Amino acid sequence: MWTYTYNLDGPYPDGKWMQCGYGGHDEMTLSKRIADHISVCVITYGKTTKTSQQQIQINCR
Repeated sequence: MWTYTYNLDGPYPDGKWMQCGYGGHDEMTLSKRIADHISVCVITYGKTTKTSQQQIQINCR
C-alpha cells in the first residue's frame, strides 16, 4: 500500500478539484470539484488480488 497526502491550503481562485484516471492508459478520466473548506486529501492505494486492479481510498477533510 502507498499513501500520499496533499495539502490544499492557499488560494484556489478556480476552486479545488479531484481528478482520477482509469484504465491501463487512463482511457477514462473523472473530475469532481471538492468543497472549498477541504484542506487536505489523503490517498491510499495498493494492488488487489486481480493483477490489473488497485484498491483506492480517498479521504478529504
